Amino acid sequence: MIRRSFLTCLILFLVPSAITQDATSFSKYNRVEAYEVRPGILMMPRYTSDGQFCEIGIEVRHYSPELIRVDPSLSNEEIEKLVEEFVPPADRRPRSTGLPEPSSIEGHALTISAEYEGVIARTFSTEVCPWKSKKNCVLLTVAATITWKNRECA
Repeated sequence: MIRRSFLTCLILFLVPSAITQDATSFSKYNRVEAYEVRPGILMMPRYTSDGQFCEIGIEVRHYSPELIRVDPSLSNEEIEKLVEEFVPPADRRPRSTGLPEPSSIEGHALTISAEYEGVIARTFSTEVCPWKSKKNCVLLTVAATITWKNRECA
């Protein structure tokens, strides 16, 4: 009898709180705009005060109702295609001469920049090694950004 009363009280306490949760429950958090531009690849834009792109973030979608991805890797070819798709040639303009070089190396993290006259495309990679081994390590690109040089984000 006491057990049943306890369970009844617990249910009466929990049910109203579950019912009242909706989108307003998250109003204290910043909303993020994202688009799935390829299966499993998200694009998150930032804008200037007049609504133009000033920066685009690109990353692998880790969670979906169908799949959890633990391999966060993006291919360089896919990133290059997305730069061409998101940045019109008039904004991108010719690529600066020379090969992309590491912009920074910190521990197991590597940032590589590809510079155009109008934008900079950066890839952010990390070194992943087999458990307790420094052999057969691979470099995985986990995110990329495209930043317009002549536009300031609002």
